[in-house]
Amino acid sequence: MNLQEINKTKTSILKLLGDNCVYAALLKLKMLIDATADYTLREQYQQQRTAYDSLLQYVVAGAQDTGREKILQDITQSIYTLTDLCVIALSCNQSYELFYTRWATHSRGTIGEIVSKYDNLAKRSQLLQAAPASRLNQQALAEVKRAAEMTETDMFDQVWTRFPLSAADCAAVSSVFTSQQVPGYFKGLLISALLLGSTKFYDPSKLNLLLDIYINSDNDDLQIRALTAAIIIIYQYHTRLLGNHQLEARLRLLDDCAHFRNDVMSILRRLIYSRNTENISKRMREELMPNLMKINPDLLNKLKGKSGIVDPSELEDNPEWADWLEKSGITKKMEELQELQFEGGDVFVSTFSHLKGYPFFNIMANWFMPYHDSHSSIDSTFGPGESPLRKVIADAPFLCDSDKYSFAFSMGSVPEMQRKMMMSQFDAQNASLKEMTSAELPDDKKRQRDMLANRYIQDLYRFFKLFSRRAEFKSIFDSSMDFLQIPFLRHILDDKLNLGVIAEFYMKNGFYDDAIGYYGRILEVDHNVTPQVLQKIGFAHQNLGHFAEAIDFYKRYEIVNDHDTWTLRHIATCYRALRDTSNALVYYKKAEKLAPDNASLCLNIGHCLLEQGKTNDALNYYFKVDYLAPEKHKAWRPIAWCSFAVGNFEQSENYYKKIIESGEDEVQDHLNYGHVLLCSHRAAEALSQYRTALVMEKGDKVDAFTHDFDADAHYLVEKGLDWHYITLMREAVISRQFKQQ
Repeated sequence: MNLQEINKTKTSILKLLGDNCVYAALLKLKMLIDATADYTLREQYQQQRTAYDSLLQYVVAGAQDTGREKILQDITQSIYTLTDLCVIALSCNQSYELFYTRWATHSRGTIGEIVSKYDNLAKRSQLLQAAPASRLNQQALAEVKRAAEMTETDMFDQVWTRFPLSAADCAAVSSVFTSQQVPGYFKGLLISALLLGSTKFYDPSKLNLLLDIYINSDNDDLQIRALTAAIIIIYQYHTRLLGNHQLEARLRLLDDCAHFRNDVMSILRRLIYSRNTENISKRMREELMPNLMKINPDLLNKLKGKSGIVDPSELEDNPEWADWLEKSGITKKMEELQELQFEGGDVFVSTFSHLKGYPFFNIMANWFMPYHDSHSSIDSTFGPGESPLRKVIADAPFLCDSDKYSFAFSMGSVPEMQRKMMMSQFDAQNASLKEMTSAELPDDKKRQRDMLANRYIQDLYRFFKLFSRRAEFKSIFDSSMDFLQIPFLRHILDDKLNLGVIAEFYMKNGFYDDAIGYYGRILEVDHNVTPQVLQKIGFAHQNLGHFAEAIDFYKRYEIVNDHDTWTLRHIATCYRALRDTSNALVYYKKAEKLAPDNASLCLNIGHCLLEQGKTNDALNYYFKVDYLAPEKHKAWRPIAWCSFAVGNFEQSENYYKKIIESGEDEVQDHLNYGHVLLCSHRAAEALSQYRTALVMEKGDKVDAFTHDFDADAHYLVEKGLDWHYITLMREAVISRQFKQQ
């Protein structure tokens, strides 16, 4: 079997099991078993085949068995596991995926052996450090540190690729988390290994280990990492885990843990918020950075000190700089980004994505390494011993661990003077952010755990989005993250406040499909919701182009509040999008009674009347718009066109002249002005306007002009012009164009 056939067969088996076609799945699995030629796998397969045949015989015989569901679940789980074991056995000699190459490297060793090796290195390090300061062997200490870091990477790879974990493996991993001698960062690293392995092949032992860590650890960071990993695994396999009463019971028991519900909601919100990361990065790239690049060089030179670099402390006090920032709109954009950052938005990913090329990130495990300034790579950057830079980076509250390493490495190439200045600014910002966080959120413990979840999810996001071989890994960030589909967590999500927070996020950031799902769930949970929920569902449908559905929800809101101008206007807009001009006009008129001097309303009423062929009535509304908002010029084009339509060529010409003089003229303005002049029997002047329109066309100018001119020809015929005359006029315009080429 080649790789394509292996994966196709696995996909088929998973689908069959999902459809409860267990016997057909067993027949498919036999193809994989036979291909492995592995006696142990064949024996395990035969056991499950026999067990399932017996179960079916009992069913046919009409036997009552209260344990039938548990037996069926065990058989199904065994088929899943056997399928995965076959895939590994058949792929390891064919695939160049990291998982299979690392599996081949570490398959002979045991996790217990690596734990023992790590313990021995820790003891050797302690002995070396026990020597008097004058006799410390720094070279030996550095060698032990590097050996320990290599062992940490090996342990990561072992835990990641070992499938399934045996009882001895689980005991060895558990011993790491119960040991007081093992540093916290190494424990955090292994949590990511458990997560990464489970995203490739589901292993209930790994999930149970993560839940054990959450329950038993006294470290907030380890608890949050473990629960985050567990939630991601449960989400990825939620259909497969349906009916797993053991897992369901265990999660229910966690309700008694002090922070469980808050932690779950914090993690779910942060995962959901990560969906906006690409939008934030796009705003950084397309809005903020291009404007910063437009800074006047003369202004920039004025701000440079003797060192030849800009001192950020001077920017705030420089009125010329502040004035430029305000006028350019950068200040507003930076304030918006700062607000997003404080809410947990990942504003740094685009900045640090370019700083993942350091050798440190060539080792996959390092993408998940919690930041600790004792790492040898940090020593290589800043030198051994204490350094204020180490502490400043470690204390940065809004940087995830991956970005802290990137920032530290980038500082290694910065000149000392500039480095000190940047660090002083960074240190001041850290202090300011900590003070702001403490002042605004009295529940420090909850806020702290929320920030831990945010930073860990940012670390995961960077790996799954930036790692050079990311295509080999299944990422939650590429999914819809519809957590309402997880039955084990629904009792936590099914809270009106929690649902509302997520729904508002989706609405605010334009994820309208998801917003509808969460608002819809609010309606299911509580029928006595505020009417605004109906209004918001309507708005979400409208933005998706579901105009009939939008009207339905808007009208349900209208029953409660029929004097809401905003809703009436949006109902009218939806009707107009459905080309139901009559109903659109009814609702625009309702809104007009509440806001008679609203120029936008009058403009839309004019459009509806024009679409109904009531040109004179439309013209009256357009004049009203021009009176109410003369500075916006929104009514000039429709006034000019309607005047032409009713035969008032002089009035039409006046308005087309105003449009052209305003500098906001477009191709269609010159084309229409040409029509007015042609119908006024001023062919030479019409020719001039037509030629201007042709020159302004994009792409193939002649084809575009011909299309636009011919589309309007019937209006000229209606005004009494001869069809041949109209065609010849068009040809005269085009011939002039060719003569000039």
